[in-house]
Order: sequence, then structure tokens, then C-alpha cells
Amino acid sequence: FVDEAWTKSVIHRRSDTPVFCNRMFRSLNPQLAKTLLPNMTFEDMLRDNLKHGRIIEAIGQEDEFLRQRMAEYNQPSETPSLSQRADGRWLMLLEKKAPDGSTYLVNTDMIDLKNREDSLRVEKENAELANSAKSEFLANMSHEFRTPLNAIIGFSEILTQQLFGEIGDPRYRDYISDIHTSGRQLLNLIDDILEIAEIEAGRHVLDLISINFSEIIRTTCDLIKREAQSRNIEFHQSIADNIPVQQADPRALRQILLNVLSNAVQFTPADGVVSIDAVLDDHDDICITINDTGVGIAEEDIEAILTPFGRLGPETIAHPGRTGLGLPIVKALVEMHNGTINIQSARGEGTRVILTFPAPT
Repeated sequence: FVDEAWTKSVIHRRSDTPVFCNRMFRSLNPQLAKTLLPNMTFEDMLRDNLKHGRIIEAIGQEDEFLRQRMAEYNQPSETPSLSQRADGRWLMLLEKKAPDGSTYLVNTDMIDLKNREDSLRVEKENAELANSAKSEFLANMSHEFRTPLNAIIGFSEILTQQLFGEIGDPRYRDYISDIHTSGRQLLNLIDDILEIAEIEAGRHVLDLISINFSEIIRTTCDLIKREAQSRNIEFHQSIADNIPVQQADPRALRQILLNVLSNAVQFTPADGVVSIDAVLDDHDDICITINDTGVGIAEEDIEAILTPFGRLGPETIAHPGRTGLGLPIVKALVEMHNGTINIQSARGEGTRVILTFPAPT
């Protein structure tokens, strides 16, 4: 055995009496070391530790601990275990049987590692509390954020439409239009942030009613078609006739479809193709597949874009004002319907998004 500062070792003969123990064993067990004699068995050592309360987990159940520990000693599993000592130390215990029947006991002092682990756990808990507080704060700020922005947008609309008379210099009209556009964009960003905060805070409640999936898919596609046509992108849709009426939140479903379809159109160049197919799969689940021939997503980025504030990468620069929250909101809303989202993509090869909603029960 190597007599290193962090490892204590002892070897017991086949008769369970000690034949060797290193300096670290003696330093970590000063009381035991004083009474450690050549004829002292492992059970004697264990009883001495129990008698003086040196093993934390054994206090109050010494007899049961002794039986269990002796059984482990006689038939060691060779799997390390942790044990806390009365002086605050954590030891990793490892026992092995040698071919001659003697037993090797190796105890490693884990106190530094355990302290780091405890510190990391506390930091993780603090971070989770801070994140929860952030989500709760944002979820409560809906009115404070939206009210002044709605006022800006409303007043700029009045000025843009010149409801109270003409504005002299045409440059003012351009500036007012910019204010209105920027206000709308900012409100959309804040809406996304507040919605993900509301979801994280567990305060987003679905309004489940019986809805016609096919009809919502069609009306949503009508909105996206115009955007696709303005960008010279082909748009195709195919909706099976046998999709049933079932329970869902119509507003959430429209939002899911609009987010995914808008992404497909925005990241597909002119002369590209975006398509949507809705069918019942072999399990009678509703399966909605959106394909595009756009820039695609690197496989290693797919998890990131489904995480709040995740980004696709440099190509998102061409689309300012995006929070990176669209797909995380989609994922959350789909999962709230007990559904799944699956993204298949590769850089430069387009993207396929598969939304699955379970059959009615």
C-alpha cells in the first residue's frame, strides 16, 4: 500500500486480526490506534468505533449497524461506499478479499471533495431560487410593461393616420411610422419574455375546449401564405380529412403553429419551399409536420434553440428583434398539451419540425 496523505489502509489476516496499517490510518483514528493490537479483530475495531460514537450513521442503531457492517465485511461487494465520522470527515470505504482469504480495507478521506460538493449544491439551490424569483417578478410585471408601450403604439397610430389634421413636414410622418413599428416590435419581444416567465412560474393555464384542429391549421396557414408569397416562397399545405375534434387551447395552438411556420418562412430564402402536413399516425395521434428548405440548424444547436434565450447562431443577426423564445414557448405549450416536438435538421439542408398531439382518451 502507498502511504499517501489522503488514504488510510489496513490489512486483516484470514483470522481477521490486523497485519498492517499505514500512518494515515493511525492519524485518522488516534483513539483506535492506541488500542490497536495484533489480536484485535475487525469486529473488535468496529465495536470500539460504535462504543465511542465515531460513526454518525450508526448512532442510535448500533446493533443493526454492526450486523449489516459485518455481513458486508464478510462478503465485500468491492463497490465503494461513503461513511461520515463524528469529526466531520467523510470516508470512501473499499474492501477486497485477497486470494489467501485476507481482507484489504482502503478508506479514502473525501472531506475536501464532499465540501466542494456541498458548496456546489448550495450554489445550485441559490441559482434556482434566483431564477424562480426572476420568473415570478417578470410574471407580475405584465401590466407595467405593456401599458406604456400600448400608449406609445396608440398615440403613434393617431399621428400616423393624422386623425386631427395633416402633419406639415413629411419627415415627421416617417419618424412616427418608425416609432410605431419599433413599439410594435418591442411589445412583441416583451410579450415573449412575459409568457416564458409565466410558464416558468407555473402560472400559465390552458383554456381547454373542444376544437377543430383542421380549421385552426387552415386559418393559420392563410396568414402565413401571405408572408411566404411576399418573400417569393412556395407554400404547400395538406390536411387529412379524418383529424378529429378534441380538447385543446385554440389560442395556444395558433401560437404554436404561427411560431413554427414563421420561423420556417423567415429562415427560408427566396424561391424556397415551406410545407405543412397534418395527419393521424398509427396511434391515432395528430401529427403535424412543417418542412422548409431554409438555412437549417446544426445538430448540436437543436437543444439550445429549445432552451429559453437560445440562439441559432450568426444567421439570426439577419432577423433583429428575435428573443430566441419562440421555440421554447412552442415546446412548453406543446408539452402542456401532453404532446411532443421533434426537430430534424442539418446546416444548409432545411428543417423539419414534427408536432405530435396525443389522441383523445
